[in-house]
Amino acid sequence: MEMQQLRHFLMVAKHQKLLAAAEELNMSQSALTRSIKALETSVGAPLFEREARGVRLTVFGKSLAAHAYVILNETKKALNELSALKGGTKGTIVIGVGPNYASHILPQAITQLLAERPNIEIIIHEGNMEDLLPSLRVGNLDLLFLIVPHPIADPDLTFEPLIQEKMIVVARAGHPLARRRIVSAEEAAKCSWIISDQILLLDNITREFFVRYGISVEKNTVVNAKSISFRKAAIMESDMLTLIPAHVVATEIRDNVLARINLERLEHDFPAGIIYSVRGTQPTAVVELIRKIRSTCKAQQRL
Repeated sequence: MEMQQLRHFLMVAKHQKLLAAAEELNMSQSALTRSIKALETSVGAPLFEREARGVRLTVFGKSLAAHAYVILNETKKALNELSALKGGTKGTIVIGVGPNYASHILPQAITQLLAERPNIEIIIHEGNMEDLLPSLRVGNLDLLFLIVPHPIADPDLTFEPLIQEKMIVVARAGHPLARRRIVSAEEAAKCSWIISDQILLLDNITREFFVRYGISVEKNTVVNAKSISFRKAAIMESDMLTLIPAHVVATEIRDNVLARINLERLEHDFPAGIIYSVRGTQPTAVVELIRKIRSTCKAQQRL
């Protein structure tokens, strides 16, 4: 089994067509076919089965694909780290971050790391846990930093909780409900809300709350927005409500620009932290960044 064969194999798995894979690899289809057959001989099992419109992975192919991604990415990480140690190239860290932390905690941790290791290149991918986990599993991401609302059923990944994230309902300071000590679900049903049709933790919570109390999601949603920063800006200029991480609006609540709405049974606390693979070895720069994230979270909790 050779690295090049694994690359060819993964390209065919990606396209599910030999011709398309060969074109992207800039090689002939016959040469690619020979490479795949040699790999199948090496592993002693068929990796693809033919279909009318292409090929698909066999059960053996699916198993090998999961390992092949890890093998190639671990090899790439090792070569990058060796090159960085020799001063030949920059080291690279690729991070997946939840919407709550692209502007909170992670920037401070990265700034601290770059002050000590200015030769590091850091690439950020923002998204939700469901979107980012597949890339982490195959080694395209080094770690995730986000809210984790439920246990991760994957023995190859570990979650290290670092901070508790509180979700609260907010409105502008002059909102009619801002003066109420407790707001009922019925009163909330009369308000307009900002939610999203994307798979976001905040909106899953809100939708479950609406369903529980028989509130029409479609009737009450007047703005469909995934952006956390847009939500914050929009509620300042309207009578809409939204569920949002407490840290995002802490300054505005303190300055009496926004108000916390005490809506019964809708506030939640969730653990947030880092997720990383326990397979292979983490590059030194990734280990150092994890330390920075830990220390930054501890500092935030003391505030």
